[in-house]
Order: sequence, then structure tokens, then C-alpha cells
Amino acid sequence: MRPAQTAPAEDPRRIVERILLSPLFHGEEEISEILLYICYYTQSGNLDALREHDIGVAVLGLEPGYDVRENTAVADAVDKIRERLKLYFANEGRREPMRLTIPKGEFRAFFFETDPRELAAADGPTALERFWAPYWRSKNSNLLVHSELPGETLPISEAYAATRIAVLFAEHGSGLQMRPASSITNADLKANLILIGSPATNRVLKAFLLEGAEDPVVERLAPNAETPHGVVTALTAPTPEGLLQAAEFTATEEVLAEHEYPSMFRLRLYPKVQGKS
Repeated sequence: MRPAQTAPAEDPRRIVERILLSPLFHGEEEISEILLYICYYTQSGNLDALREHDIGVAVLGLEPGYDVRENTAVADAVDKIRERLKLYFANEGRREPMRLTIPKGEFRAFFFETDPRELAAADGPTALERFWAPYWRSKNSNLLVHSELPGETLPISEAYAATRIAVLFAEHGSGLQMRPASSITNADLKANLILIGSPATNRVLKAFLLEGAEDPVVERLAPNAETPHGVVTALTAPTPEGLLQAAEFTATEEVLAEHEYPSMFRLRLYPKVQGKS
């Protein structure tokens, strides 16, 4: 069913800008360009430019006259956009005063005001905001501790995990320092820590973990009255692929909200830890 097009409560261009800044569209140049094109020509009223064939020629550089039945690149991309929009408005964009949709079978955008009941239901924090609140609301500094290979290099899987988390913190205006485990002292343990990697290469992670992990694990260590340390979150796995999975769990709104890996997360109190003086 096609949604009713209503008078905008906000400039639709601002909504589109926020959508394109979302991690759901970050690095997705093709679908981002198509979404921009569709929204621009919808708003300008030039609906003749919104034929599937014309989008393929203008945005994807396909040859004029190509057969859309044989080359479904535009239709496939717009299907992906529809799914990303659905995820955006269900999670990080759930407080948006306006919704954007591209109805199935069409290639033009529809903007309409968000149902007030949806906005009322979206007053609470997102899954990511709840998960990282101990860091983003804390007065302590936030420190990400990673492994360090010979030559001061960082394992690729850890570099990816660290980047995902650093980008997430930056988007929420929260500071995050990154340091190798070899540089951590007892004084550093007073910060809020994010420990990533393997106990074999990250001695700080090894000190905090009670047991090894046969599967990807995201472990939150909650402070108690007897410890002066900040909050600690450990991301570890026996394989690089598992560490990437753990990073997705902690940095992707739709994954965390849907608890795609519910057995991955565990919460416990601190063990007694001796750092490097």
C-alpha cells in the first residue's frame, strides 16, 4: 500500500543527509547515489527521470537502450535501499519526525510525517546507546587496548574491530584512545577499557578473562565496590573471523537490537587483576 504524501514537518533534504551518514549506507556509494538521485528528482517534480532505465544510465553508467529485464542492477539496488531504510527507521532513525520510503515496484520517494504513536514508543535509548552507556555517560576516559605484533603492527581483524568501535564513539561525540597492550600500566586500569584480540597476544585481555573462549565472546565486566577500575568490555575469539563477528555485535544497531548472537554476550564482576607498574 502506497503511503500518503503529507506536508513535510522538516526539510526532506536533512532527513536524506542523516540517512546517508548512517553506517547502513557508509561506504555504499552505489546505493547512496541512487537514493540521492531518486530523492532529488522526486522533490524537483521531474518524475520522467525516475524510470528504471534512466536511473541505470544516469547513475550506474549503463548504455542507453539497455534491457532492464536482462540487467536488473537498478531494481536490485533499490531493493537493497528499501531494506536499509526499513532498518534505519526501526533503529537509529526511529525518532525521525519524517519517514522516507520507496514503494515496491516504483522508483520515486515518498516522504510522510511519522505517526506520533511511533515517536512516543521511540523515546527510549537505542540498543547501541544502552550497550555503550557506561562509556558514553562516564566521566572516566575511554581506552581501547589491542594486541601488538612484531614491528608494532596490528592484526587486520583487530584493526577492523578497533575502527568500527572508534567510528561509533566519534559519531556519539565520545572520546576514545587506542593503545597496544604492551603500553598499559596499573594507572591505565582506572579508565573504561575495551579489550580486543586474543589472550595470546593481548596480555591485558588475558588478565581479565577467567577462561578461554572457544567461540566469539563479548564480555562486560561490571565494577564492584572493591575495585577501583572502570568498566571493561572484552571482545575475543579463537579466529579472526570470530573477532569480526564480535565487532559486528557491538557496533551494529540492527544486530545488537535483534540479539542475532544472544549467547555471545556475558556479564560478570571483576577478577583481581595485576597490571604493569
